Formats: sequence, C-alpha cells, structure tokens
Amino acid sequence: MSLTVPQSRLSDAYDALLINWDHTKEKWRDDARRQFEKDFVDPASPAVKSALTAMSSISEHLVAARHACQ
Repeated sequence: MSLTVPQSRLSDAYDALLINWDHTKEKWRDDARRQFEKDFVDPASPAVKSALTAMSSISEHLVAARHACQ
C-alpha cells in the first residue's frame, strides 16, 4: 500500500484551491472575504502540511513493515 497517489492528489487539490482562491480576490474584496480567508483558507495550510507529513511518515512505516515481513 502506497500513499504516493493520495499525497499527490491532496497536494494538487490544495494548490488548485490556492490558485482559485487568488482569483476570487479580483472580484470579492469585502470584509466577508477576509473573514472567510481567516476562518477557512488560512487554517488549511498547516492542516494540509501536517497531513502530508503524516502520510509520508505512514508510507515509510508501511514500506519498512513490508520489508520486515518478506
């Protein structure tokens, strides 16, 4: 079991979110946008980074376990 594909999908999805979020800034410039960014977009970055780090660690442990069982 490899987590390479899910890691890549999460990373790509987050990158797409940030790109699309930047596009909203061109049209949506009020306090509601800034509050939404503060409440939802900004907290996503450390959560995604943490998830990617955890997935990488789990993947390494899975590889080690697979080798130990052979």
